[in-house]
Order: sequence, then structure tokens, then C-alpha cells
Amino acid sequence: MNNSRSLDDRVELIVRRTKENDETASRSRIMNAYRVAAELHEGVFRKDGVTPYIDHPVSVAEIVAGNGGDQTMVIAALLHDTVEDTEYTLQQLSVSFGKDVADIVDALTNVDENIPDDITDSHQRRLIKNYLDGLSNAKLLDPENPQAGKAVYIKLADRLHNMLTIEACSPKSQTKKAADTLQFFVPLARLINSRYFERELSELCFRVLQPDLYREIESAYEETRTRNSRHIASFMQMFDFALREFGDSTCPQLFRKVSSNSLKCYQIRDLLGSNGWPYSSMGSFTKSSIYLYEVLLSYNGHESPKMLQSFIDLYMAELRPKGVSLELLPDYPSETAAALILTDGLSNRYLVLLRLADSASLSSDYTSLFPPNSSVTEMPDRLITVYSRDGKPYQMAEGSTVLDFAFRIHPDLGCSAQYALVRRGNSEFEILPDQSPHKRVRRTQSDTECEINHPLQDGDHVFVVGDSDPHGEPIYHVDYEWFGYVKTQYAIDHLVEFYHKAVPNPDVRTARISWDPKLSEKFRQKKSG
Repeated sequence: MNNSRSLDDRVELIVRRTKENDETASRSRIMNAYRVAAELHEGVFRKDGVTPYIDHPVSVAEIVAGNGGDQTMVIAALLHDTVEDTEYTLQQLSVSFGKDVADIVDALTNVDENIPDDITDSHQRRLIKNYLDGLSNAKLLDPENPQAGKAVYIKLADRLHNMLTIEACSPKSQTKKAADTLQFFVPLARLINSRYFERELSELCFRVLQPDLYREIESAYEETRTRNSRHIASFMQMFDFALREFGDSTCPQLFRKVSSNSLKCYQIRDLLGSNGWPYSSMGSFTKSSIYLYEVLLSYNGHESPKMLQSFIDLYMAELRPKGVSLELLPDYPSETAAALILTDGLSNRYLVLLRLADSASLSSDYTSLFPPNSSVTEMPDRLITVYSRDGKPYQMAEGSTVLDFAFRIHPDLGCSAQYALVRRGNSEFEILPDQSPHKRVRRTQSDTECEINHPLQDGDHVFVVGDSDPHGEPIYHVDYEWFGYVKTQYAIDHLVEFYHKAVPNPDVRTARISWDPKLSEKFRQKKSG
């Protein structure tokens, strides 16, 4: 986003991009939405006290339009704060811009969070705030709303712009906002398979929560990329030429480059593990351990099974003779997508993402790729809200178990989990001081002691009991069978990471792709053997 342009110029660019995404888009409708939003937010400023508030919805609309959003999404992005922050009503919105836009804005409008002034106890106010946040999240993800998928996408764009402008907040507020983003919005981006939002939000959170480590890695990355920039440019020129030259005059151009970009600090996960950035050391940073560039290609052929073979043919004819090596990522290929790593003669690595041209809109977001066959408008699995011992809400996929939840709280708790107390109803656990881990809460008749494979329900309050030594250090009890106890990829990733460190075994990687219950027996046999 280039915010040095005037707002009017930026909206004109939004119109042009939206028309590229949606042939039914109308300049007059988008400009009308902008004018309404500007009028309703007139005289209001962002937290820096200088920037007009209208800059925010315009910026959100820029993100949405730049990532393939259609007219309905762009108009909703421009108007997303009007009902919550002004006297504008959903009925007025529906009359002026249609029911679809109104349904999106309704999903984006938080439940009224005005806590009565006579509630002065900070603990009670926090409980109410957590409860209202949970209601707002449930409203956003309502599967009965046909526009919920688009609303989620705009919500992520909204959070992304708030994170991009987070410097206007106090340090304490920045830390809280980044932590909330990691807890809810980054997993949400994964659920709708938005590589773009997952990457951008992860990096921004990392920058706020680990600023020293972020600067260290950013400096190392930029130095590596700058030192290799001339060779990267030569490789990309050769790559573009290979794309144009592959095939003959009777064959259409099979691959078209949609986007390409450098990858910055998002790859901290590759350096330090699947969720490695909270660690205190970045380890060995070398260009052979990261991708210096990422390229998205669309495949214009009509037969999807030939997509990967066509690229391999291109590689063999145009790239291998020039000293380029190829590695296929293990999660792929599929019918609509594939991912490969190309490595040039100087060990620079390039991530190449392939997808069918008609599998999704051709945007800079890779929504159709991770996993394949998804789109912005598809809803993820139904989510439930589960509360930690202090009443903090967590959004979990339906069917998640106690062990899934333990890993969401912290990897150490996941690896040391023994059982959990599960409480129905809106009440926190009362923590008792100076007690053993097994007696740290005051139990009630509504508490149920559950195994770690127990499936959780919407509204459960969960106290996970983990094992620890006399010094409070966690004692791990991880077993191969645990792969059959979890549903979420987040938990699977941590189990895989644990076994890669403790018992290196390439077969465990299959758990990243799809879990087959029969593997439990296979892993048990390996362990006993």
C-alpha cells in the first residue's frame, strides 16, 4: 500500500483492482461506499491523533482488493466499521448496498462491549470482556451466515492493517494486541488457508514480541539477500525466459507467473521449528536453510494430472542443464496444486508454487493452495470456544481434544499433559496457592476428570494438569499413540517436532500430511522394536 497517494487516488486504484477480480464490479458503487464511509467517519482520527479514520477502511479495502476480493468484499471493507462506530444501521446499509454487504458488516460488528460502570472489580470486568470477545468471534464464524467466509477474510485484513500501524499504541497495548493476534487471528488465517495473512501476521507479531531477535534475523536475511541479489536477478531472468520458451508454436504457454516476492522473516518458523520464533536464539542462519524467493505460477493446461509433469518437463529441458536442482515438497502433489524447491548453482533456494489457473482467483494470496481445493468463500470446520483456567477464550476446531487444547496453551503443557478437569458453565477455576499440580484448583461438583483424548465441547472450561519435577520443570510423557489423540495441525506439528528431536524418524513426517489411525499401531511397533 502506498499511502503517500491521496485518498481519492487510492480508491481509484481499488476500483481498478476490483474490476480485475470481478467483472461485475461498478466504479459508482465502490465510490459511493467510499463517500458514505468518509462522511460517517468525518472528524474522527486514528490513535495517533493525526491520521483521519477513513484511512483505515480504505487501507483494509486496498488489502482485500489486492488479494483477489470481489466488489461485495471491497464495499464491505470500506464500510466495516460504520455500524459499530457510528449511528449508521444495518437496515440502512442493506437498503443502500444490498443484503450480502450488510451480512458481512453484521458479522464484523462486535457484540456490544460496554460493560456497566457499576462493575468495578477488575477480575469480573475481565471475565465479562473475555465472554463478549468469545461471542463476537462466534458471530464472525457463524456457519449459518452465507457471507461468513468473506467476513473472515475482511476481519484478517482489518487486523493486518491494525498491526501495520501498531506503533501508535502504547508498548503494553502492542504486546497485548500481538498476543491476541497469535492466539486467534494467525490460527484463523490457517483455517481459511490464507498463506498471505498467516505470513504477514506472524511476522508482525514476531516483530512486536521479539524485537531484538527480529532485528537480528531481518539483518541476516537482508544481508544474505543483498549479497545474492545479482545472482537472484539473473536466475529469475533465466526462469522467466524458460517459462516463455517452453513448448512449441502449437502449444499454448502452460505456465504464467502470477506473483513473486522475497520472504523476509516469515521463515523464522523454518529456522527455529514450526512455531520457533518464541525461542531465544535464531541458530544457524544460512541461505541454504531458507527460501530467498517465492514464485506463484498458474497452470493453463486443462488436464490437472499433467500439471506437475509439465513443470518437470520444463525443468529437465530448460533449468537442469543450467545447474538448477529440483526437490518436490512431500505434502504434494495434488489435483490442483504442487510445491517445489529449486536450488541454483550458488545454493540459493526458491519456493515455486503451482496451481491450476481455474482453481481460484489469481491473486497474491494462495488461498487455493494450502490445502488445495479451498477458496476465500469456503468456511473452515465449525469452531468451538474453549476457555482456559483463567477464563481466556480459545477458538478450536470442533472435535478438538484435551491434548489439542494443552498444546494451544503451551507446547510444554502439551508434552507433559496427564489429564484435565473440564467444567461446564461460565465460571473460572479457583487457583489454590502452594498446592501440588494435581490439587491446584478448588474442585466443584460440575468438574469432570477427563483423559487427554477427551473431545471438548463448545463452552468448556478446561484445566489441564501437566507433570513436573520438584523444581517446576515439565516432565514429558509423549507417546506415538498421541498422534491419534489430536485433531489440529498445530498439535501434530509439535508432536512431529518433538519426535524429530527425540527420536529422529522420517516416517513421522507423514503425520503432517494426513493422519491414518492405523499409524498408531505402526508407531507403537517401531517404538517397541
